[in-house]
Amino acid sequence: GILVAPEDPEALIARIAAPRTRLVTLTVTEKGYGWDAGRGRLDRGDPGIAHDLAGTGPPVSALGFLAAGLHRRFLHGAPGLTLASCDNLPRNGDMLRRALLEFADARYRGLARWIAAHVACPSSMVDRIAPAVTEADRDRIVAALGLTDASPVIAEPAFDWVIEDRFMGPRPPFGPSGVQFVTDTAPFEEMKLRLLNGAHTALAAIGRLAGLTTVAEAAASPPIARFLERYWDEAAATLAIDPRRGAAYRAGLSARFTNPALPHTLAQIATDASQKAPPRLIAPLRSLLRARAPADAITFALAAWIASNRGTDDAGRPLPVDDPVLARWPGRPHADAGAVARTTAMLGYEPVFGTDLPRHSDFTDNLKRQVQAIEWNGVIPALEASAA
Repeated sequence: GILVAPEDPEALIARIAAPRTRLVTLTVTEKGYGWDAGRGRLDRGDPGIAHDLAGTGPPVSALGFLAAGLHRRFLHGAPGLTLASCDNLPRNGDMLRRALLEFADARYRGLARWIAAHVACPSSMVDRIAPAVTEADRDRIVAALGLTDASPVIAEPAFDWVIEDRFMGPRPPFGPSGVQFVTDTAPFEEMKLRLLNGAHTALAAIGRLAGLTTVAEAAASPPIARFLERYWDEAAATLAIDPRRGAAYRAGLSARFTNPALPHTLAQIATDASQKAPPRLIAPLRSLLRARAPADAITFALAAWIASNRGTDDAGRPLPVDDPVLARWPGRPHADAGAVARTTAMLGYEPVFGTDLPRHSDFTDNLKRQVQAIEWNGVIPALEASAA
């Protein structure tokens, strides 16, 4: 069956609360947790979180629905259950647990203690590119199937799903589907986030500035393809996974990115970039800076992201920025500010750059130079010059 939360909130809460429900999975965006990653706490300024903490109506956020359902289980003496995150965030299960505990403690008396004892939140790594579906896709699928599917999903052939082996109750029978159960998902998460997702975020910023539309177009551009190799060299140096597995994974990425049958738009990837940058780009950057290792490609990716926030591409065409969390930041620089002034202002955005990176003069000087080069010369000439 299908439950649509805004249409019938009570039905979803009742299903979560039902004693026979043992597993709830979440597939949400980075901002869907209502978590302030920069400060490591619940984002009480998030409109959905604020609404649900106030308790003035049915829940609207993922945390609100989960807490409401779990509170009912707690009151009725139902058994615990497992909440499994299926998204691109590192240690997503740990983040969900921390966010849920803080939310529950603020909203319901005694619930946080019950969750701590009766709810498991395993982390997972899901690796499959699934572009947003267009009307043209729907028409093509209807023609192929002879049936109308209002919510089809398009995905690439590649598939990998790794789940932490930590459940409240029996392990779900996912093994025959190719799921791997491991004691620690962190090495797998880092590999995927830094090699695939980080490269995607870089491509989105660089490609959109260059007037390109899809990942396949961007990855097929010779200067961008050369940049990707430099980026992967840097990111791979920060991984904890077996180097042979990392090399094999990297070897398959070019073919996945240039797949012409996969219409993965750069605009989709660029959405909520301020939420995506910390685990994808900032985390490997910090590792490289600590090791005094080269980080020019990752720095260029961040420069392209900052430049893309000016609202126009290299040809002066409008470049919409879909990043509501960044838009709420009062310190966001005006698009008309100069490259150095905007970069200096963006370095003050603590959820992305923290308090340490703005004090790293070699990094900040390089970042300002790269943003300035992109805005003066265009992203592709700047990209080629950065590799010289």
